[in-house]
Formats: sequence, structure tokens, C-alpha cells
Amino acid sequence: MRRRTIPPWLQGAVVLLLLLAQGCSANSPQERWNVVLDAPAQDVTIPLGESLYVRAHSDMERPAQGMSVIVNDVAVAELSVSSQEGNPPLWVGEGFWTPLEAGTYRLFVRLTGVEGTFDSNAVRVTVAGEPTSTPVSPPVVASSTPPPTTASQAPLVELSADATSLNAGTCTFLHWRVDNVQPQSIDLNGQSVPPQGEMQVCPCSTTQYVLNVLAGDQYTQSVTLQVSGSCVTPTSTFTPTIPPPPNELQFWADATTVQAGSCTFLHWDSVNALRVYLNGKDVATSGTKRVCPCTQKTYNLTADFTDGSNQARSLTINVRGSCATPTFTPTFTPTPDTTPPPTPALIGPGNTNGNQPPHASCPITLQWQAVSDPSGVIYQVRLDKFNYSNNTWATIGTWNTSATQYAVPTTTLFCDVGKYRWRVRAVDGANNAGKWSNWFFYEIPLL
Repeated sequence: MRRRTIPPWLQGAVVLLLLLAQGCSANSPQERWNVVLDAPAQDVTIPLGESLYVRAHSDMERPAQGMSVIVNDVAVAELSVSSQEGNPPLWVGEGFWTPLEAGTYRLFVRLTGVEGTFDSNAVRVTVAGEPTSTPVSPPVVASSTPPPTTASQAPLVELSADATSLNAGTCTFLHWRVDNVQPQSIDLNGQSVPPQGEMQVCPCSTTQYVLNVLAGDQYTQSVTLQVSGSCVTPTSTFTPTIPPPPNELQFWADATTVQAGSCTFLHWDSVNALRVYLNGKDVATSGTKRVCPCTQKTYNLTADFTDGSNQARSLTINVRGSCATPTFTPTFTPTPDTTPPPTPALIGPGNTNGNQPPHASCPITLQWQAVSDPSGVIYQVRLDKFNYSNNTWATIGTWNTSATQYAVPTTTLFCDVGKYRWRVRAVDGANNAGKWSNWFFYEIPLL
């Protein structure tokens, strides 16, 4: 076989080419990491007041320290940076920029890494028109390098209401949804809520509801409910359920033994009575009668109740001595007695401080100091109870007695929880009434 040889002139050309190739390889520039602006991917026009969604990615091997939105060579916002697994890894930055004035801007993203800063491609953003009241949700942008996870999808934050115009006190439902984001916290007007749900609201005045989502960046949506009129706050009235009291008939006297010709008072009280009779005569269901027997006498009290039943009580007044019949008729006209007796001093229960009365409980006996008059005296007692519904006092009992104390009946009317006041005055034999004493106050508390 005949060997073929390379001509000398061709050998020199090959050597020269090899040397040139080695020189080019030795002097090739260092590889520059690529930063790609995904959104907006091209020139865009938006209305003033709308937030622009910005997204960029890079495949540099070393960690990205940050990504900034650069507008007209000025950093205006920081993007939230996350990583996606791969070889090399993919670094993704996302965020928003809200222009404050109309105009034309040059926008790109600047990546800061351990090896320096790297800029993405730039786009032109035109901001025109009047501001909008509702921010537009960011579009879903197709990345030039499709990511393996959902990190490249635009965050979705929605808040709406079934009705935005209401009458005061009527209700509507709020609905919200948060998606494509890993939130650190979600709250609706300061109240923590799940990523998706609904809530019934019944505002009494125009109210704005704000949904705040914290996920690295702050995402906010709001809806305002316009309310006509005003809510009427009902007055809460608590009416306790009280079982009806049992039938009751009480009959007593200030004194059951008197001197002939002297007087005493009979007293009676009833609960659920329709009619009451004293010695066969129709009388009030609760009352008082003055009697002055000359001999022993028995008084009979009967009552007919609302349930058809009846009860009877009897009381005997014993008399010492006998009544003397006067045999001498004076021929002169005595001077009329017009001087009233003194005012009794109260002993208890109670005090004169109506704001802080002492506590008391049934049975209650009202006591006072005696006064005197030449013609003799009896005492008139008055007991009032405070009505909380209209802030007034109402008289619930008046009695006459010749004693210096009076046992208040133990029925519900006089023993119920509440505030009470009482006073006393003296009336002499000539029917001259003295001045009323000061009020004494006491309170029966809730046990």
C-alpha cells in the first residue's frame, strides 16, 4: 500500500489553525448568568392606580441575595425571591409595583448575587388615564423556563359581597379566596380567617372590610358596604319568671287586751283574694279598722280566692273594766284643741341615706319613739317601694296603730327584692295631725 503524506504547505496551515483555536479558548470571556423578565414580558400600558405584577427568574448556581424592580434607573420595589430545585436551581422573584403618576417608564429587574449584580431585559410601561378603584389581579405569565411547581403562578386574593348597598340592620355575606401563595397570616378586619370562606355581616353604618394577606409581601383587597338609615338598639328588659304566690289571709291587732273605752287597730292582708268580709261586711282585701270595745269581742274575717277556695280567721279583743256612762253634761264650751302632737323620732330599720340604705329581710318591724298629747295619740305609718321601671316611689301600705312599732306583713308585696322607705306621724284625739318624720330607707337584697 502506498502511503499518502500531507503537503508541507498544508501542514503549516493546520498548525496555525490549531494555535488559533487554543488562543480563542484561553481568552474566552467568563459565562454571565442570565436574568429573564417574565412579567411584563413585553411593553405594556396600564391605567393610573393599577398595581403591575412583576416576575423574573434566573438559573445562576449560587444563591440570589435579592431582586429589585428598577424603574427609570431607580429601585422602586423589592421582589419576594424563592428557589426551585433543578440543576442549576431556578431563582424566581415576584412582587408588585404601583406607579404614582402617569407617564412612560423603563422597567427591568436587577439581581444581586455573590458575584455582583445582573440586569434583566427591559420593557416600556405606559401609565395613562384616571386611577381605578379596584386593583386588577395580576395575570398568569408563561415563563420562558417552565417551573416544576406553582411558585410561578400569580397570587390570587379575592374579596366580594353578595350586596354592597344595604338598609341598616340587614345582612349580607362576604366571600373571600386566597390561592397560589403560602400565607403567613390572613385576616379580615383584624380577625384571623382561613384561606377560603364566607361570613355574614349586618352593619349598622357604612363599613369597609379589608382582607390582608401576609406572604412575604402584603396583599390587600377591600369592599365597602354602603348602609342607609341607622340601627335601633332595643331596650333589653329582663322579666324574671316568678311562680304565682299561694293563697294567704292574715289577721292581727295592735293589742289584743285593752282598757274599756280604749281603742286598738285591727289589720288584715290577703294574697289572691277576690273578696274579704269583716264580721259579714264587705271590706278591702287589705285594710285597717279602729275598734273601741267596751266588753270582750270577737271579730271574724273571711276571704274568697280566685281559685274558688276560701279561708277564715278570727281575733278576740279582751277588755279590762267597763265603759262608764257620763252623768254630767258640761254647760260650757271647751276651747278647741288645735295643737298637733310632736313628730316621732324613727328608730329603725333604715337610715336617712337613700343612696346607701342598710339591708333588711322579712319579717320587718318598724319602730319609733313615743310622743304624748293631752288628748292621746295614734300613729299613722306609710311605706313606699321604689319602682325601677319609671324611677318613682309608690305607696304600698298605710296603717294606723296605737303602738310604737308596726310589723309589716310578710307577703310578696312587702318582702320582694327592692328599695323601701317609711315614715310616721302622730294624730291626737282632736284629730290634729303632727308633721311627718324624716324618711328612713332600707333595702331587701337579692339572696
